[in-house]
Formats: sequence, structure tokens, C-alpha cells
Amino acid sequence: MEKTSDVATQGAPVTSENDMASSSEDTSLELTTEQLETKKKIKGFLNDISQFFFDKDAVEIMGLDSEVVKKVDKLDNAFENFVPQFKNVKESALALGMSYIDFMTSGQGSDFILGKTGPTGYLDPETDEIVTFKENEDRWKELRDARSKMTIQDADLKIPILNKDTKEKVGSATDEYIVDQFKKLDEIEKEFKEVGSLVKGLKEGDPLEIIAGGTNAMTSVVSTVIPAMLTGGFSLFPQMVAPMYYEYNSEKAKNLYGDDPEAIDKLINNREVELAVPTSLGVLSVALEKIGIKGISNI
Repeated sequence: MEKTSDVATQGAPVTSENDMASSSEDTSLELTTEQLETKKKIKGFLNDISQFFFDKDAVEIMGLDSEVVKKVDKLDNAFENFVPQFKNVKESALALGMSYIDFMTSGQGSDFILGKTGPTGYLDPETDEIVTFKENEDRWKELRDARSKMTIQDADLKIPILNKDTKEKVGSATDEYIVDQFKKLDEIEKEFKEVGSLVKGLKEGDPLEIIAGGTNAMTSVVSTVIPAMLTGGFSLFPQMVAPMYYEYNSEKAKNLYGDDPEAIDKLINNREVELAVPTSLGVLSVALEKIGIKGISNI
């Protein structure tokens, strides 16, 4: 959103209320009439608050410049972030769910969900042939037991599971899906807009930042509490755990592969995605959130 700054110079005449509205409209050309009216009401409300606590208008305290416009925008942004927030939960939950199925079924169950079907078997490192349960049950069990004693990475490298018809590695379709989900989530992250900070507002004695930060805190609580109350708490798991899974593994990819644009691809293809840690942290967060929701519901 493009903004223009009014330069305030010492000794300049006091800006009138009409000038304030005009300045707001000039700096918000992309906004609808309804949004402009909302911003005028917000500014009026802020002035009332400032008069009550500081015996000054908000404009007198902070000055009418681009920073004020940005802080007022933060109030709108707190509500506008609802959309990317729910999109983030949805897409990260899909990635987490597929990753968990992939882990539990060695890629066979998740590939099946994605439409990759067909007979599978272990690639015998001694004969370089695909051994299926139906064709050679004894050898299949030997290879299965050998895999169970290896790490996931070693098992996929030394005794991979392949599709007998296509010779493709089982789980490759799942890997591609999860990579695509992470890239989709990276794009969603760019949709989030800057919001206010209560801590910063209190530290700097900035009433506008305090109100913007309080609005953000309120919308964050509402976006979690209402779905949780409607679903009996079941919505908390995807809301808390799924984004944590995405954020944790995104950071892990950066730590392992630096600024490599294919960092997340390498993390997933090398079977280094972490499930246990973010899930455990997410479950702890869910437990704490439930305690908070119970407190709210008892009010």
C-alpha cells in the first residue's frame, strides 16, 4: 500500500481535523470509501483515548506523519491477517498429516493417497532385484528385518522400497507433495502484514502502538478460541502443531543447508524432516491453550 508523508516543520501551523482526514485520504488511495471512514473513526477514538490519559490529542503526541499512518494500518492488518493465518493452518496441517502417514507406512500409504498405486518390494542389494512378499516371502522378511535395524536414511539408501511396475522409489510422490506444500506455505508467509506490539507500545509510551498491539492480541485469541469452542478443542491440534511443524523444519533446513534455494527439497529428500520435536512442543502448547480456554469459558 503506497503512502506519502507530510513533512512537519517547526513553527508550522497546527493541522486541522479536516486536514487530517484529507491527508489520510491522500495516503490511502487504494482503500475503499468504507475503509477510509473506518480509519477516520479509529483516529477519533485514538484522540479520545489520548485526551483521557494524556490530556493531548494523538496527533499532538506523535505528530501527523507516515509513521502515524503505518500505526493506524496495523489495526487493519490485525484483522486482515485472519485469512493467511487460516490458510497457513490448513496447508501446514496437510503437510504434517502426509508426513506422518509417510513415516508410519514407509511412504506406501501416503503415495497411495496421492494416487501412486501398484505392487511394491524391497530392492535386494545382493541381486539388484525387487523382492515382493508374494513372490519370495522368506527373502522379503529378511530384507524387512535388515531395514528395521537401520536408520531411515540408511534403509532408503541400502534397501529402498520400489514400485515393481515403475521402478520408482516409494515415497517420492509424497516427497514432491510435501516440498510443494512448504513452498506454498512460504508464499502464504508473505501475505502476513505488520501488526502492533503491546510490549513496544508500553516500552515507548506510544498509545497508538499499544492499541494496535492489543488489537493483534485480541484477534489472535479469537482466531484460536472460537474454533476450539465450536469443535470441543479438536481444532487446537492442527492450529498449534501444524504451523510449528512447518516453522521448525523450515529453520532446520536453513541451519543444515544455509541459503540454498533448494534447502527444503534436500531436507525432505534426505529424510531429515523432524516430526517428534515440533509435535511434542505443539502438544504442550495445546495443553496450555486448553487451560486458558477453560479460564475464558468460566468467566
